[in-house]
Amino acid sequence: IIFGAVRLLLSQLPNIHALRGLNLLSTLATLSFATVATVLSIVSGKEMDRSTVIYTLEGDNQLILMSAFAALGTIAFSFGDTVLPEVQATVKAPSQRNMYKG
Repeated sequence: IIFGAVRLLLSQLPNIHALRGLNLLSTLATLSFATVATVLSIVSGKEMDRSTVIYTLEGDNQLILMSAFAALGTIAFSFGDTVLPEVQATVKAPSQRNMYKG
């Protein structure tokens, strides 16, 4: 129901350029989340006793490789709001001569 309501609200926008505010909001939310996560991990890392930490990766080579790809996919998904400007740059403007004037 929530997804449908959001879709209904977004369908009322006149064009894709009206989503600039939403794109800015999602970019700021993503950057603030990344900043908070980085700062909190640094703070918690300073309080940790590093002598007990084991830095080796567990599992065979295939598991390690797939975990690396999963991590890259997570990063790409987190910063995926940059797709909208790329779509806007590739969308061709409609031809004015083919449009019905009435």
